Amino acid sequence: MMTLITQVQKLFARIMRQPIMTLFLFVALLLLLLLKPASIFAQGKIDVTSSPAYFGNLPSALAASDNNNSASADNTWYIGKGTKPDTYVKYAINNLGTNNNQTFIMTIYFKDYNVTGKYWIAPVYIFDAPNKENNIDAGRFPHLVNGTFLLNDETMRVIQGSDIPQQLAQYKDAYGYSLDWLSDFATKSSPRSLSQPSWGKAASLGGIEIWLKSTETLTVPAGTFNTTVITWHKGAAASDSKIWVNKDFPYPIKARVYSEVIHPPAPIWFEFELLEYGKGSLLNRWQSSDYLTLN
Repeated sequence: MMTLITQVQKLFARIMRQPIMTLFLFVALLLLLLLKPASIFAQGKIDVTSSPAYFGNLPSALAASDNNNSASADNTWYIGKGTKPDTYVKYAINNLGTNNNQTFIMTIYFKDYNVTGKYWIAPVYIFDAPNKENNIDAGRFPHLVNGTFLLNDETMRVIQGSDIPQQLAQYKDAYGYSLDWLSDFATKSSPRSLSQPSWGKAASLGGIEIWLKSTETLTVPAGTFNTTVITWHKGAAASDSKIWVNKDFPYPIKARVYSEVIHPPAPIWFEFELLEYGKGSLLNRWQSSDYLTLN
């Protein structure tokens, strides 16, 4: 055994005295080290996508799955979520007792945000007579009412200092009892989960439970949205009251809410749907949709 070791030592010493052989031995060892981990990757023994260095190269399907998981992790909503300066929303609204119970069009333009006061400066435009027979066919334009809402960032409620002409007053109240109605339940400092089955009992509804029963792909004039359906039933209403919420949109996409009455049929308290949204103001480009009525 010792003789074998002695012979190996002598052979190694002889190789080291020859530069070419030394270089050859070094290259051979280097190739062995480099090729061994490559063979492990090829055999699938190491998942390269599990390393942070590979995240940017994930397959598109895997990346999409990861994005969806991140989005679902923030499946919450509050009134005003996602509001940005120089954007607008336009709704068709019907509110019991407003505009002689006729549908009106409300456009809210989020012109700017006051950082100090924490409120939105939002010019508002109302078409309060969008009846096709009485206006378009007769060659007359609908009546335009406008002013400026200052909207509290926490609740999107109209606050003191807003420019509310007398003609706009009823529509300011209708805004609070339609688009902004859910501010009693979900605010910026207290967002609500859209994954839980219930938001609890609502004092404003006499202790009725507010349920989140389903999700729905909803199509309105503004487009198609993934929504969560908030619903409850009270009194003599023939159907459930429903509000459709998209988790990234400032206001609900659609609503149909019934009044509380003892004897049926219960009238609709308020209903609305999103007609349009986008960047900039609509003041100089009103469209035919401004004459729509809810079906």
